[in-house]
Amino acid sequence: MPNTPHTMNLYIKNIAQLVTCQGTEAKHGREAMGQIHTIEGPAAVVIRDGIITFAGRMADVAPSMTEGCRELDATGRCVLPGFVDSHTHLVFGGYREDEFQWRLAGDSYMSIMERGGGIASTMRATRAESEDELKASARRHLSNMMKMGVTTVEAKSGYGMNLETELKQLRVVRDLQDEQPLDLYSTFMGAHDTAPEYKGADSKVLLSRTVDLLAQHGYRVGNVDCTVCAERPKINPHIDAMKAVLAPLLRVDLDAVSIKATTSERMGFVGREEGMAAHAVALIERV
Repeated sequence: MPNTPHTMNLYIKNIAQLVTCQGTEAKHGREAMGQIHTIEGPAAVVIRDGIITFAGRMADVAPSMTEGCRELDATGRCVLPGFVDSHTHLVFGGYREDEFQWRLAGDSYMSIMERGGGIASTMRATRAESEDELKASARRHLSNMMKMGVTTVEAKSGYGMNLETELKQLRVVRDLQDEQPLDLYSTFMGAHDTAPEYKGADSKVLLSRTVDLLAQHGYRVGNVDCTVCAERPKINPHIDAMKAVLAPLLRVDLDAVSIKATTSERMGFVGREEGMAAHAVALIERV
């Protein structure tokens, strides 16, 4: 059987310096993550069936521990755990290098967006490119990341801002998961920004369209719990009217809609009365 990340049997020997976390348990928190332990060589690492079974001084490796392992001589090398990139937009079309110069010249992000740049620029390019084109560029990015020691990557969608393109991005990530040696995890980020075709749209129309999409795929809304955060106006006097509007759009009974109001205790943009915030959790049921 060929060596894959999950079947690998590997003996890394003659390591000049082995860098690992201190202790034998997972680390949590900034201080604990900073407890780096180094083992001066000659050191060794043994991997059996894709699992690290030994990391330490080479003198402590018994012959039976490495039986059937492929050997890798790391003389003069430092060996350390792979890096984890936990926030990437791996799959995207086009480039915005010209915007970097604009930012250096002092342009604000909002002014760049008004010129058609920013996220909207990447959205247009991502929509226009084929899956094969997006996959080829993402493959190059992953290759460069691996050369820099990254072995685990989180990859978001979010540059499609419509169902077709968001799914196209996620399919690219899925295909790359099957062909790349690193660990690749996808995240759906459909609400990255508002698509131009929905700017200024009535939110009731958007909500009704969302319920239609759920129905097309065999689902319905079970109930919804909403929280509105605002300093003013007071929301409580309007809750019954809000529920009366939402329930028909969601195609549920009035008692399946819960709306609560709170403030931000004068903190943030809500506290400064620059805007309002709303949070909603919906239970989706299969029909």
